[in-house]
Amino acid sequence: MPGVPCGALQHHTVPVACAIICSWLLILVHSAFCQKPAKLPLVGRKPFLAAWNAPLDMCKLKYNINVSLDLFQISGSPRAVHTGQNVTIFYANRLGYYPFYNEQGVPINGGLPQNSSLEAHLHKARKDIAHFIPSEDFRGLAVIDWEFWRPQWDRNWNKKYIYRQRSSELIAQAYLNVTDKQVEELARLRFEKSAKEFMQGTLKLGTQTRPHGLWGFYLYPDCHNYNVHAHDYNGTCPQQEIKRNDQLFWLWNSSTALFPALAIRKGHMDSIHNLHFSQNRVLESLRLASLTSLPYELPTYVYTRLGYRDEAMAFLTQEDLIHTIGESAALGAAGFVIWGDLNLTSSRVRFLTPFDIPEISQNICSQVPSSTTTLVSLVKTAVLIGKKKKKKKKKKKKGRQGIFKLFKKTLLLETHCPVEFSSKSNQTQLKHLIKVFMMT
Repeated sequence: MPGVPCGALQHHTVPVACAIICSWLLILVHSAFCQKPAKLPLVGRKPFLAAWNAPLDMCKLKYNINVSLDLFQISGSPRAVHTGQNVTIFYANRLGYYPFYNEQGVPINGGLPQNSSLEAHLHKARKDIAHFIPSEDFRGLAVIDWEFWRPQWDRNWNKKYIYRQRSSELIAQAYLNVTDKQVEELARLRFEKSAKEFMQGTLKLGTQTRPHGLWGFYLYPDCHNYNVHAHDYNGTCPQQEIKRNDQLFWLWNSSTALFPALAIRKGHMDSIHNLHFSQNRVLESLRLASLTSLPYELPTYVYTRLGYRDEAMAFLTQEDLIHTIGESAALGAAGFVIWGDLNLTSSRVRFLTPFDIPEISQNICSQVPSSTTTLVSLVKTAVLIGKKKKKKKKKKKKGRQGIFKLFKKTLLLETHCPVEFSSKSNQTQLKHLIKVFMMT
């Protein structure tokens, strides 16, 4: 069997069961021989951080309702009126002069990165950073959300195809007697060079002016494993997309954190598909996190939502919480960020749904994702206790069973959650978490 290169995972098209086993074996080999140390936790001794990035402040303004976010270690509202938050997201209109085309096809700030002034952008971006993050000792998450175009030519498809069209038009206007193939190649080179300069330059500015913050781009990396309706779907990232992610080494090497997203759809009724979708996206981020020139792995903070992508006010089931946030924790992500837009507080009824005080126990157990932080913390506690008790290898199986029982008892005592663990599905997921922590 060929050796596994340090910092990389191999992917092959094999039967699902075999793929899962092979994936875990590769993870173990990678962990044992190639893994860099993790960066110290952002907050205290919290190895898995819970962050809130949704506009709950609107609940106070619209309905005079105060909501405690004490379950989250850091929080911030994405609304532009707020500054100095320890979770700061920079949308397209909040950081410099980001060039893009709006929905009507009108160019904003030049439309294309090669048609816009990088110097002017960085000058404005410096002022924007000082405004939204006034503290030079900022120690939070700084997330840049630029979604209109991607820095790689071949990844600009569908609505993003306009960036390829307009780039080619610029070249065709500037050069005579060139073939269509030459036009496209020149357009590709100029677009990708300028896109890299914009993204890399912005990250460099952020890390220089707020060096203690964790800087990165929302949705990066992306494994593009969206073909969930395929008959044999197992969530594996396409080989072509893995290669493209490797080509973005300059981006990972300029970042100080990675922010992949796990937005799942309710229409994907098979929750196992959601598990495979989430698992492979997190694994791809962790793989890339180890490839940089930094002496530690970049921390991965997974962006997710309270609700489903196609039905925002249908809150994630307990099973899908485990398959997204729980799986992220088990695989080694540094934390998760709950994102939401103004739809979350569009009505009093909608707002109260996940925060109904009389039903708080039920919500902690099934709807509010921060409960997963408690779950992971309790699993780790149970594992530590179990490791002390399990000194001999022959007691290994008994030790794990004891940990599972201890975990169930601890969860009930700490959260008062009326959760049934008798189902095979729940037991399998919890044992999966325990097994992963036993290996670490």
